[in-house]
Amino acid sequence: MLIFSIGLIAGERLRIGFFPSPEAENISASVVFGPGLPRKEQRAALNRLEASLRSAEAKLGGGKEKLVVNAFTTIGVSGKSSGENLARIKVQLTASEERSIRTDKIVREWRKILPIIPGVEKVTITERTGGPPGRDIDIQLQDAPVASLKAAALELRKELSTFPGLSAVNDDLPYGRQELILEVTPRGTAFGFTSENVGTQVRNAFEGAIATRFARGDEEITVRVKRLQEVPGPYALQQLYLRSPAGNRMPLSEVVTIREQTGFSVIKRVDGLRTVAVTGDIDEKITSLPTVLDKLEEKVLPDLKEKYNLRYAFKGKAEERANSFAVQRRLADGDTLEVAAIGASQDRLRAVLLTSLTTIGGLTPLLFETSLQAQFLIPMAVTMVFGLAAATILVLILVPSLIGIGGDIGNLAHGVRNKIGFRPASRSA
Repeated sequence: MLIFSIGLIAGERLRIGFFPSPEAENISASVVFGPGLPRKEQRAALNRLEASLRSAEAKLGGGKEKLVVNAFTTIGVSGKSSGENLARIKVQLTASEERSIRTDKIVREWRKILPIIPGVEKVTITERTGGPPGRDIDIQLQDAPVASLKAAALELRKELSTFPGLSAVNDDLPYGRQELILEVTPRGTAFGFTSENVGTQVRNAFEGAIATRFARGDEEITVRVKRLQEVPGPYALQQLYLRSPAGNRMPLSEVVTIREQTGFSVIKRVDGLRTVAVTGDIDEKITSLPTVLDKLEEKVLPDLKEKYNLRYAFKGKAEERANSFAVQRRLADGDTLEVAAIGASQDRLRAVLLTSLTTIGGLTPLLFETSLQAQFLIPMAVTMVFGLAAATILVLILVPSLIGIGGDIGNLAHGVRNKIGFRPASRSA
């Protein structure tokens, strides 16, 4: 039986996972537009995406079953990220008890018929699930320049997309608007220009310079002098003149070099480190979280770490799984078996007691119920109350004791083996 059980796990016939998440009744589509796409075209693209959702509903429901209750669209915000090139469509589905079509099937069908829309770079459709916190795949890349983190995230996303059973692969560092970068030239430096005074003069030219402030009643009024731009947009920079510290007026193009680059909408920091999270969802019918993580740690993540000089960490359900199987972490940290067993019992003391005492306290009144209608529930309550009480003692006291006894037996056997000088039998030719 032991060999059979180990074989089931090693052969991935029996997979270890958390409690299954309940049927999701909300789904969302995160949309990334090309930088600079006009708001009118953004709305038109979102209308087409919502129309594709309705087409998926009509195809699955056959026009007889209502699957979608409402759909809400927001522009400028997508989850925790914000930016003018981001949007999100939140969809509320019919209660799972009232429909025969499951949520994952709705998501797959919507993905299948998504239209290709000019100006839309990426659409990621995900379910809002309950159960253990975090996404199935949540890998944080940290402690590197932002451009390197984004490049590593794109490579990791490409690798994850090759795994069967993975979907909704994305990262939380979206590109933002095109930015104009001004750098002072050696000629500009010779005339006394610095990055600070160039930036101040350019900002004052476009946003206005504060001339004075005065009080009016309880409010402070700011008077700002602003230059009237004859030509809108970036072309106005070519007609801008700056004043040097000596009082000379010079064209901006003779003082700085101007180049364009794509910026980022938001840069996250975790514990003071720049961080990008690459996330995704796993279809447990096709693959499992340990299988994916093992393959990533085998080559993909070490290569990214060396190539971009970054750190990585597993979050989401992988972190929860690691915390759940942590009675070995203390041994890895150098604790003795006795200290590790006692410390593990202390770590779980509050969680186990709270779970057991609340359940036992809630079911105890049922044990003394005299109503005839409740008599068939009393045996179940007795089983749960005394079962939890016994399990609490087993988990907190007996299991650590058995671990210690097993360690003592192992040490004893090792000592006897060394004392009698056991050596493996040599093979004769």
